[in-house]
Amino acid sequence: MYYFLNKPRTLCHILEDDATGEAPDPCGARASKFDLLNHQKGQPSGFLPQKPESIPLCKHCEKAIAWMRAV
Repeated sequence: MYYFLNKPRTLCHILEDDATGEAPDPCGARASKFDLLNHQKGQPSGFLPQKPESIPLCKHCEKAIAWMRAV
């Protein structure tokens, strides 16, 4: 599972779809196209393998995680 930050770097989102760079529903945030292309090419990108401790997870992504764990 990878994470990405919003532009102001105040929230963290889950990267659900490697092809489109989208976060899971109900969030739907999108990673930058630059990071997405670099990630697909196997080059360094802004995607993080772990969520930074100092940056909170988006409330919508938290709901998605809770839903995934319940299923």
